[in-house]
Amino acid sequence: MQNHSGWQRIADDVLPVELGKESAVALPHFPQLKLPVNEQVGEDCPQRLPLEAIYVIEASDHAVDVGWHPLDNKTATLALLSHTVAARLFDANLLRRHLSFCVEVAACVPVRRLVYPHRLESLSAVQTLLEQWLQP
Repeated sequence: MQNHSGWQRIADDVLPVELGKESAVALPHFPQLKLPVNEQVGEDCPQRLPLEAIYVIEASDHAVDVGWHPLDNKTATLALLSHTVAARLFDANLLRRHLSFCVEVAACVPVRRLVYPHRLESLSAVQTLLEQWLQP
């Protein structure tokens, strides 16, 4: 998708997030170890980008169409916790703080589950769905 007009890859599979004054923001300049140097985010990219939504992506052998549904705050918090890199290395205090962080992010950023048929040709429909959501 990053080769299509309007799309810019800013991360590999890890994107740090922090809570800003009014919402959560992404930190795209975090080193992306899986991307070649020439594919790292450029200097023209802001240091912080607002998170408009978070999608929990699920390929399904049973899905017929691409679709999404919002997650309630509890399910969204659990999804954020389960997608945290290296959380099992956190001590008890850091785990408590991280739980609070995930609760706050889930409360201020829409978290959605995006399900698509587990077929390569479904990816264009995923792109279309995301582009429709991003339209002002």
